Amino acid sequence: MNKKKMAAVTGALTAVLGVSLALGAVPAYADGIGVALSHGTGGTTGLAVHGSGSQVDWVKVSHGDGYPRNYCGFQAKFGGTLAGGSAYSTTYGWEAACVPLFTERSKSIVAKFKLGTNVWGQAYHDGEWTGGKPTVAIQ
Repeated sequence: MNKKKMAAVTGALTAVLGVSLALGAVPAYADGIGVALSHGTGGTTGLAVHGSGSQVDWVKVSHGDGYPRNYCGFQAKFGGTLAGGSAYSTTYGWEAACVPLFTERSKSIVAKFKLGTNVWGQAYHDGEWTGGKPTVAIQ
C-alpha cells in the first residue's frame, strides 16, 4: 500500500475510533418483553418492561391459561437486583373480584437495576402463584 492510501486508511480509522471512544460503550437498556409457560393448558405469564439505560420506568405482568375461565384474587409481583446490588421485589395490584379470559397489572417502578442481570415478573390468582416467571435482561 502506498503512503497516500495508508494515510487515508489511518485517518479513517482514527476518525472512527475517536467517535467510538467519544460515544462510549453501546447504550444499555431496560426495555423488553418476556414470556414463560405456567400452569394450565397453554398457560403463559408475560412481563413487559419499559425504561432506558438501566432504569425501569414501568412494568406490566399479564397471565392467561389458554382457555376461557375466571381469574379471582389476582395480583402481580416484580423483582430484580438494584444497581447498588440489593434485591428488589414488589407485590402490587390486588383485585379481589373475578375477571374473565386473562388478567394484567401495570406498575410504575422508576428504579435503576444492575446491568447484566434479569428482572422478573410473576402472577397470582385463585390462591396460588403461577409457576412461570418471565424475565427481561437489563443490558
